[in-house]
Formats: sequence, C-alpha cells, structure tokens
Amino acid sequence: MSKNWDIRFENGENMLFYPKEVFVRFLSCYIKKRIGFDKFESILAVQGGGIRGLDFGCGSGRQSVLMAEFGIEAYGVDISQRAIEISEQMASYFDKKVNFSVYDGKKLEFPDEFFDFTACLGGVLNCIPKSELENIAKELQRITKTYICVSYIQEKIDKNGDTPNLGIEHLDCDIEKLFDKFKLIDKSLFQITENGLTTTSELLIFKNFLEK
Repeated sequence: MSKNWDIRFENGENMLFYPKEVFVRFLSCYIKKRIGFDKFESILAVQGGGIRGLDFGCGSGRQSVLMAEFGIEAYGVDISQRAIEISEQMASYFDKKVNFSVYDGKKLEFPDEFFDFTACLGGVLNCIPKSELENIAKELQRITKTYICVSYIQEKIDKNGDTPNLGIEHLDCDIEKLFDKFKLIDKSLFQITENGLTTTSELLIFKNFLEK
C-alpha cells in the first residue's frame, strides 16, 4: 500500500498547501488560540507547559507545520516515504521544526500517552483497510493523553455524481466504536468542494477522561 501512495505523491496528488479549516478550529478551541501576530494562549493545560501533538497520516505535512507555527512540539507520520520527504521540504520552506517519520502500518513507535493530542484528518482512516482499523485506533488511543481529532469521509462525488476511486477503502465505518477508550465530545458534518469533487465528512473529537 505504501508504494501506491509513494506514486500518488510523486505525481503531485494529495498535495495540501493550506491547513484544513477544521484543524485550525480544533486547535483554537481545544489546544491553543492565536491572540496576536506571534502570540498564542494555551487552552490545554499540560505539565511542564509544552504541548506535543501528532499528525497521523501527515501527507504533505501542512497540518504538522501549522502545529509548529502554534508553538506545539509537532510530529508527523505517514506510510509513504515520498510523503515524508515532501513534508520535510514543507517544514523547511516555512522554517519550522517538525519531527517526521515513516510509519510501518502496524505499530507506532512512541511511548504510552506521549502526545497531548493526535489529529487524523483528510479521510486517512478511509484509506486504511477495515481489517487494520481496530489496531490503528488502539495505537492512537495508547499514545494519546487527551484529545483525538478525526475526520472521516462519508461521501465523495464528482460533478457527474460518481464516486471516484482515490485510494478510499470504505465510507461506512463506525468511527465512534473504534475509539471506545475515549469519550466522544463533539461531532459535526462539513462539506468541501474542490477540483470538481464534493466531499462530505464527519468531524469527531474524542477526549480521554481517564488521563493520569
């Protein structure tokens, strides 16, 4: 599967040059908000003062770079080596430090509760076979201390009303059941139309009320 994504990124597909609006809102409501050109106010209280976040399925790294812009210790992982190379170029262009690494599709090499929050956006979970989703959810819950922000595509249609095959494995997974160790605190639908495609996604925000 990683080779297929390497090809997509090599061909310029899945490139994201602007942060996703839903992620900006998530950061501003739950993690940190901008109060000046270079000033931020922390919303999430953490010991030691520093906030650490993971962009799971980081793609071209734009969300990861945004975290660094917010003064967050940023990490990004992706199954595609080519995506990580592009992400590093993105971080270098914006002069931001981000810790990028390739994910083997099985185990995330981070300690328990290493991240204060994890973001999994852009339908990343849609592109993972259903047989692997339970393990992915367990791993994300294991390494995350407080918040998990997920966007899951429910429908993707082109101008002719057809559903294009863009690496999507499924559109009907019950994401709430996957993240059973965390509590769902916010859920909403949003729609984006770009490049002739209309995507309807569900945004789910989970919180760990059992954090130490």
